[in-house]
Amino acid sequence: MIIRVFLDMALINGTVPVKMVRIQSSDKPKPISHNTDVTVGLLEDRDDNIVYLRITVNQKSILSEELDHYKWIENSSTDGVAALDSSSTKIIIIYNATDKQSRDLFANMKRLLERESPIKPIPRPVDGIKPPNEPIPRPPDHIIAPKEAVNDLINYIETGAENDAQHPARYLAKNRTNIQFNLKDPNDNKKKAAVKQFETQESSNILKLKLQIECHLDRNPLILQLDVRSGTNLRTLKDQIENKTGIKYKDQYWYAFERYMISDDYVFGSTQLVVPPPPRNAPSKRTVQPTEPIRTGDTLIMYIAQLRPYEH
Repeated sequence: MIIRVFLDMALINGTVPVKMVRIQSSDKPKPISHNTDVTVGLLEDRDDNIVYLRITVNQKSILSEELDHYKWIENSSTDGVAALDSSSTKIIIIYNATDKQSRDLFANMKRLLERESPIKPIPRPVDGIKPPNEPIPRPPDHIIAPKEAVNDLINYIETGAENDAQHPARYLAKNRTNIQFNLKDPNDNKKKAAVKQFETQESSNILKLKLQIECHLDRNPLILQLDVRSGTNLRTLKDQIENKTGIKYKDQYWYAFERYMISDDYVFGSTQLVVPPPPRNAPSKRTVQPTEPIRTGDTLIMYIAQLRPYEH
C-alpha cells in the first residue's frame, strides 16, 4: 500500500535538502528538531487532486500530510525560513535560500497555501506512515565542564578572539553547562563606579529572559539566562553576540512565543508587539493574531544555522 501511494504521486519542484526542521505537536511538551539528512518535498496525487507535504530524516518519512491542513505564517517566514501552522502542529523549516530548487519549492508551497481554504481541524494520515517516537529528554548533566574549556572561553572573550570563542562555547554547550550571558552596554566597564549607586534603578531597566539555543550540530538545546537592557534592538543584540562569540548575526534566527520570528528592529523593553495587528483590509482567514510585547520571564529561541565543533 505504501509503495502504491508514492508511485501514484508526482513531485512538485522535487524534494530538497534543508538545514533544519523543528516540529511542535500539540500533544507533545517539547518541540523536536532535526538537523541531519533532512529533506522536504511536495507530492501531488493527481487522481484526488491533493498535494502532500512530506518530510524525511535519514531517508525515513516522519511526516506525510495534506498540505492544505496547514497555513503559511507570513510574520514568521522570510528568505531561508518557512513557518507553517495547523490545528495540531507547528513547523519551522530553515533551508538554503541561495539554492534555486529550494527557493522554487518553498515559493510554490507558499502560493499553494495562500490560495487554499482554511485549516481543516482533523488531519488525514497516510496509511502505514507514522512519525518516530519522541526521544526521552536527557536530564541535565551536573558534571563540571573541563576547566580548560572554561578558561579558553573567558580568555577568548576578554581578548576579542571572535573566531576562537565559538569552539569552547560549543564544547560547554554539549556538556549542558549552565552559563549566564549579561549583554549590556559595551561602555559599562568604564562606568562601574558611577553605576553602583544606581543598582536598584538599573535592575528595573534590564529584561531577564530565558534563551533556548539550538544548532545544527546538537539536538539538545542549551538553556541560558539572558539579560537585555531596555531600549536594545535585536540587531544590536545579534551584533553583541557576534562580537563576543564569533557567531555571525546572519546565522542567528530568533523566535518568541515558540514560533514567531523576531524582527531585527524589535526594541526590547518597549510596548512593541512581536506580531503587530494586521491591516484592516487583510483577509480574515490569513490573519495572525497580534502577540504581547516580550517581557521579563519570557523564553526566546535562537537557532544557529552554522557552528563549528570545539577543537582545542
